[in-house]
Amino acid sequence: MENVQKSKRKPLKKIIYYSVLWFLIFLIISFFSFIIFAKKNRYVFNISESLPIGIYQKLEDKNFQKGDLVILDIPKERMDFMISRGYIDGNMLKTMLKRIEGVEGETFKVLSIDELKNSQLNKNIEFSSIDIPKSSKKFLVKENKILGSISNFDSRGRQLPQIKSPLILNKDEFFVMGESDNSFDSRYFGKIKKEEILYKVKPILTF
Repeated sequence: MENVQKSKRKPLKKIIYYSVLWFLIFLIISFFSFIIFAKKNRYVFNISESLPIGIYQKLEDKNFQKGDLVILDIPKERMDFMISRGYIDGNMLKTMLKRIEGVEGETFKVLSIDELKNSQLNKNIEFSSIDIPKSSKKFLVKENKILGSISNFDSRGRQLPQIKSPLILNKDEFFVMGESDNSFDSRYFGKIKKEEILYKVKPILTF
């Protein structure tokens, strides 16, 4: 009787095993099929921490405004720097996804904590509510508003490039940022030219 029960269990285990195996194969095929479909239909995937991970659709609109999400071409010099630091995998990533935070005519300043406290900004800011990273003693400021912190060193203690302050945007120049404080963006590589922007995008599905 016991042998009969064991013999019944074996086919059941095989059924479960092959069902799971074929399901995983189906998922893998579906995933790559969707990637091919998405690329052909102007969709892109974001896997960086700069902006929410997910699927974004490319738009034809070339009238770039503040607040737009954009895909940037990465100049060779910047690409080489990012690859050498391990910020990106050059074989996987050739572009960057950022948000436009500054347009023509706007001015950005880099202030230390002491400069910030001594400025008129102090009237509008509660410093106890600001999370100051240990690696940073500088802030990016525009029109009496703190946009984020600026680190002197990356997570491995290596010196980061610094922008000159004040930074003024001229015609067809933009200041771009990610949502993460660890984002490598215009806080470090400065303003970008319009020709560096490949597409405007909108989020379709984010996580």
